[in-house]
Amino acid sequence: MSYFKAHLPQKIARPVIWRVHLAQIIVLLAMTALTTGFAPILGLSMVIGGLIAVMGQFFFNIRALRQYGSPQVSSVIVATYRAMWGKWLIVIAGSLAAVVVFEELSAGVLFAGVFITHTVGALLLPVLVNRVAE
Repeated sequence: MSYFKAHLPQKIARPVIWRVHLAQIIVLLAMTALTTGFAPILGLSMVIGGLIAVMGQFFFNIRALRQYGSPQVSSVIVATYRAMWGKWLIVIAGSLAAVVVFEELSAGVLFAGVFITHTVGALLLPVLVNRVAE
């Protein structure tokens, strides 16, 4: 009698990531409303910075979770590594391009928008992506 039984590999479902983007957008809208009350150009700077962070997080989630559930751990690690580099490239290039092209934007508020929106996504990612055990 064998103690080891055949195991049927089941595909693991990808986690739901739309909740992270929704939380980031809600925080971005609240910060935009707050900064627009001081000056409209500050609100525009906040929106642009926050959208850059949301685009970077979206790219990371799509690329990093592409290999999610793969039996080869190396493919998951490589996908996450490449996704992280791509996300930071989007965030850095996007924010620098926005500050250089639109000189009237407040660089401090734009980078604060990037930082706060990105931090909200990074902190809430493990909480909002949880799956209920089946």
